[in-house]
Amino acid sequence: MKVEAREPKTIGTRHGCRNSVPFTTIHHPTMPPRSTKPPTIDSLLPPILANLSSTPPNPYSAHQKALTTTARLAAAKHHDIAIEICITVSRELLKLGEAGSGVELAVRGLGYMVDSEVDVDDKTRGMFKAKKGADGSFGHSVIGFDTG
Repeated sequence: MKVEAREPKTIGTRHGCRNSVPFTTIHHPTMPPRSTKPPTIDSLLPPILANLSSTPPNPYSAHQKALTTTARLAAAKHHDIAIEICITVSRELLKLGEAGSGVELAVRGLGYMVDSEVDVDDKTRGMFKAKKGADGSFGHSVIGFDTG
């Protein structure tokens, strides 16, 4: 099969500036296939948690990265990994006193559990138990399960 080279097609100018340079689309006759390696918790969670273990911690970035990662996982039907990421990051955010972000991720994790029809048992209830933060400010369960 013979592939013909094409000239890049101009599609506009950057920012509409008078001195701007036209940008183009690039035609790749052969793109490498997308990675077919399945996602794992070990490859996805550490970059998110790195935002929380940096000095100073960056809870906003961790929260946004967790939301984006779990949305993509859920769209690809990897609910189990999305749930685990939501709950783990939620716990870490709660430890830092980031109640709003922590609770949002916990509720999102619950939503993924409903979407994937996970049975509620002692193990899944235990996923939502939160420990007290460093300042002792949070000592209840995230969703209202009995903390025992």
